[in-house]
Amino acid sequence: MVERLPTKVALLSKGIHPESVTCIFCNEQPETSEHIFVDCQFAQTVWTAIAQWCKVSAFYAFSLKDVLQVGEYVDGSAKRKKAIHAISLVYLWSVWRMRNEVIFQNASVSVQKVVEEIKRMSFQWVKYRSKEACLNWESWRSILVDCKCGASPLLVW
Repeated sequence: MVERLPTKVALLSKGIHPESVTCIFCNEQPETSEHIFVDCQFAQTVWTAIAQWCKVSAFYAFSLKDVLQVGEYVDGSAKRKKAIHAISLVYLWSVWRMRNEVIFQNASVSVQKVVEEIKRMSFQWVKYRSKEACLNWESWRSILVDCKCGASPLLVW
C-alpha cells in the first residue's frame, strides 16, 4: 500500500529524514499508516474502549481497509452501520491528530483524550450531517447501542 499520509516512513521514502522513524505511540515499530491505525497497541487500546462504548463485540482488523469497512460488519439498522462508519472515520482523524500533537506540541500520549474526542466529534459530525433535525446525545447513543440482534463485532487486534 502506498503511504499517502506523511508518516515517518513515507517522509523517509521522499528523502526527508526524520529524527526517528519509530512510532511515537509505542516506540517499537516503524511509523506507517498500517501501524499507527491498525497494529499499534495504542490503536488497539483506543478501539477496545470504543467497542465497549458502542456495546459491540470485536473482530480482527488486519489492514487499514478493515478499519474503513467496519460499518459493514456491524449488525443492526442502516443508521447504526452509518454511525459506526462515522466513528471509524473520526477514529482515523483523532489518532492522526494525537500523533501530530505529540510530535509538534510535545503533548503526552493519551488514550482517554482520543476516545473522548471520538465520542464527541462523531456525534457532532453525524448531528450536523444528519437528515434528522433533532439528533441529540440520547438518540445518538440509542442508535449505537440499540441492536436487537445482540452484540455486533467491532475491531480488535
